[in-house]
Amino acid sequence: MQAFGLFFTPTAQSCEVACNNPNNPSCINLGAPGKPMVGPMKEMADAAFAADQTIKMADVRAKYGISSTDDKCTRGDIVVTNGIVHNDASGGEICDISSSGVSSMVSGIPESHLILPSQLVLNKMPPNSMAAANDEMHIVYTEDDAHAGQISFSGTGSDSWNKLYSGNIKAIISHPDYAIFATSNGCVRADTK
Repeated sequence: MQAFGLFFTPTAQSCEVACNNPNNPSCINLGAPGKPMVGPMKEMADAAFAADQTIKMADVRAKYGISSTDDKCTRGDIVVTNGIVHNDASGGEICDISSSGVSSMVSGIPESHLILPSQLVLNKMPPNSMAAANDEMHIVYTEDDAHAGQISFSGTGSDSWNKLYSGNIKAIISHPDYAIFATSNGCVRADTK
């Protein structure tokens, strides 16, 4: 199944358009069940637009309903300096955050995974016409795949989903109630409220 045609390139702008059109097959919407998986990444995207700061990971877990026993990633605090967000694994490990039962809650959706490298780095995207249209929209991007997160799918139907939507995260578009990820293969949206 090829949903994008020959000329679709997942970028912040193309995924923003695709994911805000419910009939566009270029974006998969995980809805509210994706919140624990994408919420912390949205938090990091928003932090890039604030003053230099350190955000406690315990506060992020509490905001998105992730108990400390469910947090298998041992991520350190989020550190923001000059619009660049750093988040390192405490033990240097790669982390796999699953969708917390999205596949069991929504028929036909494979389990989704957010895979974080040992060192995650996100960069604030300079203001542009896309962001100017919506002051509440924050866009961050990754400069290299080694410091980017990844989205992947597993279980029944995951092969086609991986071809269409998975890959390294190239950009995150954060809105007040949801976030959109532009990956190397497609677009993924999830609610965060």
